[in-house]
Amino acid sequence: MAGLTGLVADGGVVASATTPAVADDGRKVSAVRVLVRSDAGQLAGIAERVDNGALRVDISERFPLTDIARVHELGTAGRFRGKVILQP
Repeated sequence: MAGLTGLVADGGVVASATTPAVADDGRKVSAVRVLVRSDAGQLAGIAERVDNGALRVDISERFPLTDIARVHELGTAGRFRGKVILQP
């Protein structure tokens, strides 16, 4: 997670829903942990915003699931700016 902090602009925030994020006080980058819960109504609202164009999801690339090792290598190298879709 510390590697992600370096990708955040000075004064920004790094957030994680999986592991604790790491702050960088020298660059004034703060860290927050985001807790989520399933909420059918909220998910339906998000889907509606995606469908009507009010919310856009940036997708960097699509890969077959068999390329997972390569996807990890590319991600570690900072090659993705958006989401990566793994297809069965």
